[in-house]
Amino acid sequence: MKTIALQLSLLLLICLSSKAQIVFDLSDKTVTTETIDLKTSPFLLVKSMLTPDKQDYKIEIMLEEEEIPKLSFSGLQGQPCSQDDETKPLIEAVTGLIALTDETNVPKTIKAIENARDKLDKKKYAACIAWANTNIASTTFTKQLLFSLRPNQTITVRITRGTNKWEKTFKTIEKSPWLVHFGLTYQPNVISKYDQYYSQQIGKSDSFYVAKKHTDQSKFWDNLSPTAMFNYPFTKPGPVQLAFTAIASTNFTTFSGGVGLSAIFGTNIAVGTGVNFSQKYVLRGEYKTDGTQVVKSNLGYEQLHEKKWGPELFITIGFRLDKNPTNGDANKDAKSK
Repeated sequence: MKTIALQLSLLLLICLSSKAQIVFDLSDKTVTTETIDLKTSPFLLVKSMLTPDKQDYKIEIMLEEEEIPKLSFSGLQGQPCSQDDETKPLIEAVTGLIALTDETNVPKTIKAIENARDKLDKKKYAACIAWANTNIASTTFTKQLLFSLRPNQTITVRITRGTNKWEKTFKTIEKSPWLVHFGLTYQPNVISKYDQYYSQQIGKSDSFYVAKKHTDQSKFWDNLSPTAMFNYPFTKPGPVQLAFTAIASTNFTTFSGGVGLSAIFGTNIAVGTGVNFSQKYVLRGEYKTDGTQVVKSNLGYEQLHEKKWGPELFITIGFRLDKNPTNGDANKDAKSK
């Protein structure tokens, strides 16, 4: 049963090793900084450790500070391998691994074990091969991190064994917390609502006076503007996030900009509202509307009106153009933040 358990542990280790992980090789004592991909499995893989009787290692992970207790592997070094001319190189290599006191020699010693192991008949020397494999497995340790990888992280790992110390820094990609969406803004004209005017002909003469339009002839789409949204999430990553929002929009004749709050769905779709300052058309100051002013020409809309800045409510919907708006996978990015 113990042999089966060890083989299962070895199989698990091999499976984990086949995936991208945060790898710390003790055979390299150089302090380095490494950039890791956010798709990396949240496991710290320590390699080139000494065999179990010398494994008095302490591991610290700075982002989520924790102390890993002394490693314990029972029964890994017992020698169930009878020596003969074929097994002698393997036994010498494994014995050499067990005797090591310097991690820098672990990789080449493991290579020697693997070379000797691969020359043996798998059925005849199954016990010897299993013994070699369990000793190789004892030189690595995998620890699942207690936090998720997200942009702009620095993870410092420190490992000590007696007076020996290792330190390595891992950095995730740098990414701005701002999310940019592009969409449309609707302004309902409820705060800054101005009357609109036209030139009313006096009888059949060539004279006109300025008259107010009795109905708002603007259509729904007249109040729509292409918009760029700049969203800064302030809640924890999840299917829906709340964010501070700044917008800039134009309908190609007037411009507006404002601030507010938005809800972001899976980072792909944002719906926001707030107050912006926009340009609206108002009657030029030189014209009167009481009917006493007569003008000699039929003035057009642009001649009667001028642009004026004023506050207005807005409702905006935006999409991230680099993402599929209906693809929930984009939320993985949000969860990593």
